[in-house]
Amino acid sequence: MAHEVPFPVDVYTAALEEFLLLHTARSLLQQQGYGTVPPAMGMAVRNDLIAWAVDALSSPYREDFLRYVETLDKKLRRCLPTFLPEPLGEPGPTTLPAEVLAWHFLHEGGTPIWSAVRQAVSALAWQPCQRAFGDLTPTNVLVGAFHSGPYTGITKSTKLYPSFSRLINRFIQHLYPSLIWSTFSISRNLRTPPHRDQSNAPTGSLLTALSHHDGGGLWLEDGCGEVYEDVQGHFRCGRIVRLDFQCLVFPAHRMTHSTCGWEGTDRITLAAYCIGTVMAQRTLMQSMNAALAAPGAVTRSSGSINVSQSVPASFLVAIALLDKGMSTRLVRAGDSGTSNADVDAGDAGFPDSAHAASSMAPLGDNVLATTGGILEMEAMPSPPCTMTTSSAGGTMAASSGQQSMPAGGSSSVMIDLTELD
Repeated sequence: MAHEVPFPVDVYTAALEEFLLLHTARSLLQQQGYGTVPPAMGMAVRNDLIAWAVDALSSPYREDFLRYVETLDKKLRRCLPTFLPEPLGEPGPTTLPAEVLAWHFLHEGGTPIWSAVRQAVSALAWQPCQRAFGDLTPTNVLVGAFHSGPYTGITKSTKLYPSFSRLINRFIQHLYPSLIWSTFSISRNLRTPPHRDQSNAPTGSLLTALSHHDGGGLWLEDGCGEVYEDVQGHFRCGRIVRLDFQCLVFPAHRMTHSTCGWEGTDRITLAAYCIGTVMAQRTLMQSMNAALAAPGAVTRSSGSINVSQSVPASFLVAIALLDKGMSTRLVRAGDSGTSNADVDAGDAGFPDSAHAASSMAPLGDNVLATTGGILEMEAMPSPPCTMTTSSAGGTMAASSGQQSMPAGGSSSVMIDLTELD
């Protein structure tokens, strides 16, 4: 079933004020007889909207607008800022603008989360999007885990936007605390035909609008609505759900849906969901937590990780992954010899709540606390890593760097820590 979840009061109030200011300015421009609303103004925050309107309007329309701003300021309910987490690292000379903004918002901690998110999103370095139809050129930014064909891993944007990711994850948690997600996608002017997101896990997908545009809702096939769409040559009935001032949580893997047309400004949306491969390995990772939490299961010596024989060999890749950082395509060691298998870097952090973080924390300082079901991992370099299992001494060792195949009853498992996108 699809659920329409209203915005929290603080988010709703900030969004409503921007919406009213934008539409008032647009109405006064029409009365003025000249001037248009730039497409980017759909993402402008309160002060930027006022500055633009004052510059675009002439007397007496400018004075009318400023009187409206003053009246609105007295009527709207004000809310305390929502708690924001600490930023990750520090911005440098090559840090992207959206990451710099997000870092400062988190560091200062006093900016309303709705305004912080929209300002950071406006500064994103957009990437071409392949899923679309129509005349527009859609763009998006995908952060978190991904699954494409035989490959599962972490997108490059996850490392480029660590503090931005933390800000958006906190926003998603604020909108719908019970959501389980491994990935979020921010899209600009993306219009999709009727489809299902079959690679999503059956945990529910969240979708909401960040921009103030006209229209642009989501058509959902429900079998009893009054709005019909052509789905592969057959007319299906459904309903249109608006995405402004609320978020939609629905089974995107099962319900056919499509984008409705919009006008006025750019359409910016936020989607959060869990990829199916994450849920598929959830049981495995819960078992790994229990095995690694045992006393003496994992120790360090001389820069290596020593793993007792009580830990199944199939867990060795996850141990190296958590110690060395994020990865994508891995080779998983079997109990006898080696076997190729896909191991999702996002899966390592997906088990429930802080238990995963507490049981895995001794493996490396890059493991951070969970937020809303997704483990945030610090963006660290990922050097090649060689794992060596030895039948002598009852231990298994993992160390970084290229090594030759050890002799005498040992096997070496190479882990490819290159990135995919």
